[in-house]
Amino acid sequence: MLRLPSLFQLVAFLSVIISCAHAFSLDTSRSAKHVRAIHQQDCRTRHHNIVSQQFNSRIVMQAAESEQEEDDGWGDSVSTTTASSSDRISKSQELASLQNDMAMKQQNKSTQSSPSADMSESKERDLFIPIFTLVSVIGFSGLYGYEMLRLYSKGELYLPWN
Repeated sequence: MLRLPSLFQLVAFLSVIISCAHAFSLDTSRSAKHVRAIHQQDCRTRHHNIVSQQFNSRIVMQAAESEQEEDDGWGDSVSTTTASSSDRISKSQELASLQNDMAMKQQNKSTQSSPSADMSESKERDLFIPIFTLVSVIGFSGLYGYEMLRLYSKGELYLPWN
């Protein structure tokens, strides 16, 4: 009978050692690749943002220059048309900045969703918690069952219906 507790202790000890080794193991090749990929995406995003801002500012300035002489259709005089053209320029610049903000938010969302694809490579690390839980439950159930059998064999097991 002394052999069973030592067997359970050995299994429990081995499961703790294996789970700790698995938890603290590092796969540096994958993590370096992941960091490099994120850095490349960040550089591409910054370059794209700079180019799009320059392009949008050119479009806004061209649109503002072409709209200076246009009639807005409200019957305003020429003096109010020049004042409204400055309003149009400021509004078109504001529109361009809002479009840039929206483009940056969409790119941030796409970069945030791309690391989740990289996480699919490390799915095997996600099994640590279920495996550890299963081993723990089986180990504690085995120990509880062993104690019940030991107490029952000595006649010391208390059952409420006896």
